[in-house]
Amino acid sequence: MAWYEDMTWSARLFTTQVWPEIANIIGGDQVISVESQTDEMRKRLDISSGIDYWQLLPIGMRGIASRIQVAGEESPFNTFTVRLGRDTGSDTEWKKRKYAVETEGILYPWYTIQAYVESKHGNLQSAAIIRTRDLVNYVKKSMPLPPIKRCENASFIVCDWDDIKATGYQLHLWSRDND
Repeated sequence: MAWYEDMTWSARLFTTQVWPEIANIIGGDQVISVESQTDEMRKRLDISSGIDYWQLLPIGMRGIASRIQVAGEESPFNTFTVRLGRDTGSDTEWKKRKYAVETEGILYPWYTIQAYVESKHGNLQSAAIIRTRDLVNYVKKSMPLPPIKRCENASFIVCDWDDIKATGYQLHLWSRDND
């Protein structure tokens, strides 16, 4: 049930704080949470393709992956974190996104958004938006892997936003300090 609680607070923060601040950066309009879909469709979209939201556009829609992390009172980490491994051995975001990007016709989120908040009820501190394909390619070109962080039951690839920008990938940033 901890995963459900995490999904609920992060979905609330995404729709109430993150999306209103960044929507215009990537074309605005409405987002629909995958959580609001039927159980089977939600499971397929989230687990199989990594899509957390559909962005509705005037003439189409695209998928968005979202990760929101609590930074506390300290400065936000300003990194993308991509799950590399799980203690259970289950497939991870890295394996699935890498496969999807490399395999024609496999559905994956067009954008990946990472945001940092002060608390589960706190204010947005910073956010970054990158095309998922660019994030996967950045990690692949950074081999051996960028830094890896170990948390509870998983390990994560840590990709610094400034390092990504320095390599020429298009990255959209939002910061409370530069609002």
